[in-house]
Amino acid sequence: MEDNVYIGCNCTIYPGIRIGHHSIVAPNSAVTKDIPPYSMFGGVPAKFIKSTYEMIEN
Repeated sequence: MEDNVYIGCNCTIYPGIRIGHHSIVAPNSAVTKDIPPYSMFGGVPAKFIKSTYEMIEN
């Protein structure tokens, strides 16, 4: 897990998963694959929702 990552409650993150910096994992998600930097993922299994790059810039 890198810097400035938000992980919602009740998430399951499988072993060996890397979560990129400035990323968000929505609550109740199951993360089965690596999450790239500046992205929002959610669901079971977690899927890409949107980029967080615009939120960081402002």
